[in-house]
Amino acid sequence: MEAPLISGEPVARRPARALMGWLNEPEALSAMLGRAATPADDVASLRSLHRAYQQAVQKLEPYEAEDPRVDLSTPELASVASRPDIQSVLSGLTWKPAMVDLRKVLSFQKLISIEGLDERLSGVSDPVSLLDLCLPMQQSVPPLGAFSDPDGKGFTVSSVNPNLRIAAGQISDALVNPSPELPPVKMQAITILVFMGMSFLQVVRYRDRSFIRDGYHRTAGLLKRQIFVAPCIFIEAQNFEQISAPAGSFTYETLFGDRPPMLSDFWDDAVSRDIEQVAVRKVVRVRGEEFVVPR
Repeated sequence: MEAPLISGEPVARRPARALMGWLNEPEALSAMLGRAATPADDVASLRSLHRAYQQAVQKLEPYEAEDPRVDLSTPELASVASRPDIQSVLSGLTWKPAMVDLRKVLSFQKLISIEGLDERLSGVSDPVSLLDLCLPMQQSVPPLGAFSDPDGKGFTVSSVNPNLRIAAGQISDALVNPSPELPPVKMQAITILVFMGMSFLQVVRYRDRSFIRDGYHRTAGLLKRQIFVAPCIFIEAQNFEQISAPAGSFTYETLFGDRPPMLSDFWDDAVSRDIEQVAVRKVVRVRGEEFVVPR
């Protein structure tokens, strides 16, 4: 489905779910409209609907902290702790593999994409396929190739996978052939390393409250299919920063309030609803510039 973002430039949208009862009014109106509200919008009915979602939250039972881990280990899960890929991602954290009840986990995300949810979980039929979904051995690879600027001094790479990122940069010597007929010339190479990241289902506990740290799309899909127990990496956070809630997440006051949003609340129509959000691509662009400065 498409809608105009800029006059003459339609943009794609994708389906999502929003925790309406915990959003403030501007966020709720934007979620329901699919864009920021303007003075020309008649939003009286949407404000009333938002108040109903907020009232439903207030009717929820006050939250009581529970350990989401269940005593249900498997031989496959026992081998996870020794995997080098997981060890490298979680270096510096206190963690171990665990089975968790997803109904006892909180959400710091306000929205989740539900695009392609059924297709992604269609192959989950047994403990082995569930483990591969939650703690996959094979990770996404960066896009092949990049677009270069006509002058050869800029490069752009993009992906629909939001995990595309600049991992690091490095400087090294390089021998470059200006042409096949000429000998190589020593130059300095400035290399930007692009990475898709490694995504594992992670649950993090801080002050007796447990949150999904990575894997919202997968866990929401599991709950929709009535699969409540899943393997994960369980992290004991030493401070709030180790929760790794990105900018735009629910505030500390909301997450540690009397009625924080649960992951399962995404499928409760009393406090959550379907919305549409702009479909985006993650873009990494690198451009080299030449200029002079006073010395």
